[in-house]
Amino acid sequence: MQEKEDSLNQLKTTYEQKLSLEEPAKFWETQAQKYKHSFWILTCVAVVSALIILATGVYLLNDIHQYINSSQKIANIFPAYIIPLSFISLLVYVFKTIVNMAMSSRHVMIEFQQKSALTNYYLVMLQSKKLDEKEKSLIFPAIFAKIDTGLIKSSNTTDDLLQVLTSLKSIK
Repeated sequence: MQEKEDSLNQLKTTYEQKLSLEEPAKFWETQAQKYKHSFWILTCVAVVSALIILATGVYLLNDIHQYINSSQKIANIFPAYIIPLSFISLLVYVFKTIVNMAMSSRHVMIEFQQKSALTNYYLVMLQSKKLDEKEKSLIFPAIFAKIDTGLIKSSNTTDDLLQVLTSLKSIK
């Protein structure tokens, strides 16, 4: 009778954890889709800005080449191109910023996908009763770890915890 009661309590606990973790898993998956969309938009903007930089550079090189072939002195060329060169410098800075934002969105998207997958893995392992307390203590902090932008490398990443978890599985 005690064995059946323990089994029922464990089933009840598993069901409660499943209910409490399903919503975060869905949220993380929708967030991953949002950041995926953001990544592709920023990538397109970066490509367009790179094309603008390239077109402006080609235009300036063509004009400089025409000035050099003409009879004007080279000293007259530089004052006329200070504003366009400043514009190109600004575009390069904007391009770099957009690329950083796109990479940050991609990193956050991957983090959310990992959290969702790890939550689903945890729920499946919990349901199949193949998860011991040591593995629970490794997975749970990874599920609820802080998500960073990816621009600064953090010391406690989900990848580190996943590597420890896979090493535990290979030992068994």
